[in-house]
Parts: sequence; C-alpha cells; structure tokens
Amino acid sequence: MALTIMGTGSIFDLCEDRIIYRSLDPLDLRLPRFKELKTQISLTSGSHPRKSDPEYGVICATYIRRMAELQGNPEPENLLYFGDTLFNDGSAFNNILSAGEWNGAAFIGSDLPGKKPELIFNDRIGAASRWNMLESFLGQVAFPLDSRTVLVVDLDKTALGARGRNDSIINEARIEAMQQTIQSALHGEMDESLFRTVYDTLNQIEFHPFTGDNQDYLAYLCLIVIGSVLDLQILIDGIHSGHFSTFPGFLETMQQKRPSLAARGLENVHDTVWQAVRQGDPTPFKAFRKAEFVATLNRFTTNQNQPVEEVLKKYITLTGEVYQASRKLQQQGVVVLGISDKPDLSSVPDEKQIQSGLMPIHKAQTLILGEEN
Repeated sequence: MALTIMGTGSIFDLCEDRIIYRSLDPLDLRLPRFKELKTQISLTSGSHPRKSDPEYGVICATYIRRMAELQGNPEPENLLYFGDTLFNDGSAFNNILSAGEWNGAAFIGSDLPGKKPELIFNDRIGAASRWNMLESFLGQVAFPLDSRTVLVVDLDKTALGARGRNDSIINEARIEAMQQTIQSALHGEMDESLFRTVYDTLNQIEFHPFTGDNQDYLAYLCLIVIGSVLDLQILIDGIHSGHFSTFPGFLETMQQKRPSLAARGLENVHDTVWQAVRQGDPTPFKAFRKAEFVATLNRFTTNQNQPVEEVLKKYITLTGEVYQASRKLQQQGVVVLGISDKPDLSSVPDEKQIQSGLMPIHKAQTLILGEEN
C-alpha cells in the first residue's frame, strides 16, 4: 500500500455541523434536541440507544429527513453508509435503512495487508480489505448518487484514523487520558503496570455484559482497583458469579465502601459517577472524557513535511479515500451526516476549553492520508 499525504482538511469539510455523538443531540442547532425528538416520535427507550439498537435507526432516519428538508433536498430515497465494523456499523446501517424504508448500500472498510485486496458483498453491504476499494464500491451502487441520496459516515476509525491504518492512535489518546485522570485522582500515585493489567483484563468482550463496553465504566473500575479499594480478582470473581451483575448495581455496592473511598480521597469522584449513572447519563466520568478530548486533539497535525511512516505512528489523520469520496458525493447533491459513539465531551470543548483556544474535533485541521487511485 503506497500511502501519500493529500493535504489537510477537517470533518467539517464533509458534513459541517451535521454530526450526532453519544448524546444524540445534533451539533446542528437547527435540528431538535434528542429529548425533544423522543417526544415527537413517541420513543419510549429510557436511555440513549447505541448503533446496534433499532431505536438508533429511528432517531437517525428522523434526523436525516429533517436534514434533507433544511438543505432543500427532496425526500430521501437512498442511503449510503461508510463504516469500519460489520457488527456496529452494519447494525447501524440496517437499523437506519429499516426505519427509513429506503434503498441502501454500505461500505465497511479496513486495511488488511495480510489479506488479498477484495470487496465481498453480502446483501447490501460490501466489506473491503482495502480502503482504496471505496471507489470501486461506489461504481457498483445501483441507485443515483444525487440529492435523493443521503450519506452517513462513521467518524472514528472510518473518516478519522482509518481501521488497519492508524486507528491505534485513537486508542492511545483514550488510554493516555484515562491514565492521566486516574493519576490525578490518586494525587500522582499510580502503578502504570497495574493500570495496563487492569485495563487490558477488563477491556475484553467477556466483560461487556457488565461494562456495556463503556469506557467511562472501565475508567471507574480501573480507578477503584488501582486505588486499592477493591482487588482485581475479587472484582472478576464477582462479575463471573453474578454478584456484580450490572455496573449501576456495582456502584450501589461501592456506596457501602465509603470509608475505603474516603481514605483514598476518591469519594467525590465516586459520587460524581454514581449520581450521573443514576440520572441515565451514558458518559458519567466527565474528567476522563475532557482529558480524552485534549489528548485526541494533540494527535492532530498539519505538518506535511514529515515521512508517512512517522505520521502513521504518531497522528490521527483523515482517511483520504473516505474524504475524497464524501466531498465528491457532496458536490453531487448528497447530504452527509457524521455519526459517532464517542461522547460529546470527548469531541467538543467545554467553556473553559473554548476560552483556552481549543476547537471541536470536527473543525480541527489534520493531514489527509490515503492511496491515490
């Protein structure tokens, strides 16, 4: 794969403020807030649906129709989707497609150097072992790519930090932020080796029924173990036995350990997370997510005078193939919506961060890296 730097750009170039993060509140303030939308469409789900939930498709399809109307486009008839995982993005695509009752096609990309270049279709989803097969995929789409079509682009590891190319840098930013947050909570006392053991152990699929694959929950669990409030093996045994069956239930149990929390100076952190979870907040560890935002931005670069190999090791870049295809479709009248499971706090600055000059992830410039066709 001969990758090249194609200049600089931003997510804003593709979709402006038409982005939905974990809160499901669009950044485009012309669109209704999630709380308002739930009432309008009689959605009964108590929390914030994720990509694999059918309700997620209903929400996105509703926003898509509103977006098309705001753009002066006709009622959508077709859905394009660019993603990087067959389960999450494939589920999101099918859920949106079902809710919208549209024609559809999805591209699921990854750079897999160990596999031969191939684009395999299963129903309406094309899975590719190279990102540069996106153009070939679009050439096989059976419906018109014009104002009657809407494109949904997954942001993390699709538009930014392409899977199989430099997606690991996104993970590194999150882990660095988690380490910094835990170290701060423990007043500088942290065993980094123990952190990696706890994180790598609990960040596995077998624990997803307990953690919900929620990195905020994982950050709290790492803090509790590293802060010597609860032994890792006791936690694991409790999860496996069902004694700790849900994370909210686990927080209730931790309420009984307030003396131990107080002894380590962790009662305030615990109270903040506990109260947020009780209120249905999907991102309860705010300090961690604010740190993740900064760590992510720090991995953007506009310096084009550096080797591609260095860029791949250090920086989060725009995926050239996705960027170019999205821009071309945009010029053909296609409306683009960006979606992400990432929390808003990891993507948009708070007031203090704005005052310090930080800009939202989707407006920050970084290098565009891809393969020329």
